[in-house]
Amino acid sequence: LGDSPERNPCRKRDGGIVIEKSDIKADPYKDRRFSISEYKNIYHSLIKETDEFPFRAEALLLIQFSGLHEDVILRLQKEHVKKELGYIIVPKDITKNEVRDLFIDITPPIQKVLSQLDKLLNGKYKKYRFVPHLFPTTRIDSKRLHDDAYIKTARLKEGSLRNCFKKVLKDNNITGAIKMFRKTAATITKIVLGGSEKAIALTGHESEETLDIYYYKTPREEQRKHAFKIAEVFDFDKAGNE
Repeated sequence: LGDSPERNPCRKRDGGIVIEKSDIKADPYKDRRFSISEYKNIYHSLIKETDEFPFRAEALLLIQFSGLHEDVILRLQKEHVKKELGYIIVPKDITKNEVRDLFIDITPPIQKVLSQLDKLLNGKYKKYRFVPHLFPTTRIDSKRLHDDAYIKTARLKEGSLRNCFKKVLKDNNITGAIKMFRKTAATITKIVLGGSEKAIALTGHESEETLDIYYYKTPREEQRKHAFKIAEVFDFDKAGNE
């Protein structure tokens, strides 16, 4: 190098050093969360979007209130909804870490999601009652709905919620990503419950730096009590067509 280098050391020929530009872009949503007012507006929009995006709007609502990953929610089956026991069980084999079963307690906000699904299945989508997926795609061959092998295939579950989510964000002039639901729910849970120790049973994180699920075990009754406490945050007014 020096003050008067004979040749540019970063030249691309003759053994020079090649400095390549990284193709990896920074994630603009890495440290972002939705505000409660944004959450409320998203909720009202999702209720309105159920006609255009049936099952997809409801899946996003369940992600919003539970804070679980999109791919986990889309793998839920109707048999996982245990209304008589007051919860939706999320089997460990469909969770991200496959460590233990998770529970989504049927709090008032979660019940709203289930009620929306019941409206669909008792209305325009009655034939879909035979489909085991909680959030089926609407691109189904209705003539094959009595074919057990056909209705059980993974192809019949909804694959992506992007279009519905993008429209909701645009309508409310909000920027964000679906994964921000999980970050927002985890933040609210930690604040409302006063720390990470109580929050881990609801968020499903692995450590206190990622909310450790291996060592802290919350009794189910206490877990349920916490879930209803969190649900009070989402006590929104009824949407217009609810």
